[in-house]
Amino acid sequence: MRARLAVGGLATCLLVALACTQGAVGASAQGGVQSIPGAFSKFGLRGPTVVALPSEITAGRDGDLWFTVTGAGMIGRITPSGAISEFALPFVGGGPYGITSGPDGNLWFTTEGKADKVGRITPSGAISEFQIPTADSGASGITAGPDGNLWFTEILADKIGRITPSGAISEFQIPTPASHPYAITAGPDGDLWFTEESANKIGRITPGGVISEYQIPRGASPYGITAGPDGNLWFTEGANKIGRMTPSGTLREFTLPVAGSSPREITVGPGGDLWFTQLLTSMIGRITPSGAISEFEIPPPEARPNGIVAGPGGTIWFTDELSNSIGRVKARLLPGAAAGECVVPRLAGRTLAQAKRLLDRAHCKLGKLSGPPQSNHNLVVVAQRPAAKKTLPGGSKVSVRLG
Repeated sequence: MRARLAVGGLATCLLVALACTQGAVGASAQGGVQSIPGAFSKFGLRGPTVVALPSEITAGRDGDLWFTVTGAGMIGRITPSGAISEFALPFVGGGPYGITSGPDGNLWFTTEGKADKVGRITPSGAISEFQIPTADSGASGITAGPDGNLWFTEILADKIGRITPSGAISEFQIPTPASHPYAITAGPDGDLWFTEESANKIGRITPGGVISEYQIPRGASPYGITAGPDGNLWFTEGANKIGRMTPSGTLREFTLPVAGSSPREITVGPGGDLWFTQLLTSMIGRITPSGAISEFEIPPPEARPNGIVAGPGGTIWFTDELSNSIGRVKARLLPGAAAGECVVPRLAGRTLAQAKRLLDRAHCKLGKLSGPPQSNHNLVVVAQRPAAKKTLPGGSKVSVRLG
């Protein structure tokens, strides 16, 4: 299950700019790991708590990044230029953890501990809360589903939850006991996929609530998960690996070069590569769809990166639990950065808003749009041209038909 580190001597709540001009590439003491100070910046939280523990982070529809501050009971917002706002939660009993952008333009989050709630915050900061039926559920990861609802994991109750934008909650029991589901993502097949950290399984649940499970090697301890632009599921493993699973359940694993790094969250970044945090080695990792891995050291002070998401302008953003800060990576400054090709994502089953976000992340643009009037919010992509997985020049247009 999720464990928190005891930390002390944390950074003060000031902007920490780490060599904000491009620096030379230098090899760290760990050998192949590269330290590029000019690519990294950190922005310190302003809250009064000593241990704020910023945890998960997501991209909002307003162009800002939103994150949970578990230890301080707050939701944070940071602009692409680094200006931070914080919103205190009105309820007690547990801090916020998972967070995602919802289909209604709001941010949705889970809460740890006795609170047992799913929360919603508008871009202006208005907060609502919805009680989870199961007590001590351990609500954790959350994501927007292809059905227009939000889906979340209950790590202590071994359940997957679904909440409508109006707040109606349904729960679905995972067949494997003590599976401890952690992260969840919308898959390329129109289903939801999640990690079962203690059961060493990857789970799939249909929008109707039917659950399938796929066994992975013993001791893998899967953690974060995301859908890749190649039509597969990508996830991190406590066994110091990155896993890739096809929608049919075929698994391939890639071992990280630096041992004991504890890879945590994972996201799709510029050019179609996957980016992930490495909690115990103060690094950000990158893996291409073909499995080539690069690891980049976060400049001092020591970091404990956890949540990660792609932001505007080819940036990667992450939370740093150790220094109470939000980090930003200018991906284009890192060696081997993708040249900005359009790696066409699979859009079938996605809403127009979801399709636009996927195209933006993959350096593609929305082309011709056809289908019924867009006022029907239940419409999803039923056809696209060109097909998924094609690699085209950056900025290439992808036409879609809604239905």
